[in-house]
Amino acid sequence: MTTAESTSRVEALAISDLAGAGPITLEMVERAVAHTTRRCGGPAGVSATLAYEYGEHPQETARRVRWARGVLEALAQPSASAAVVGSVSARCGGVG
Repeated sequence: MTTAESTSRVEALAISDLAGAGPITLEMVERAVAHTTRRCGGPAGVSATLAYEYGEHPQETARRVRWARGVLEALAQPSASAAVVGSVSARCGGVG
């Protein structure tokens, strides 16, 4: 995966409707990223929406981006499990 693809996935997950409470599976993340990317009209639309949200709610958006990055990093680990991903939510302030 390229850096641009990785960044796009973080951005899409950050502005998705996926809640940070409870265990999160790879399937849930993939659905949320795909849905958000379609809803925004593609990666450029995702970036624009994230920029708008950051302008309106900078602290919450920054916290949500950290959460999204943590979820994707946890899921990328060979030993990823719902419990590991669920703990990311708690470390990032229970976003969701």
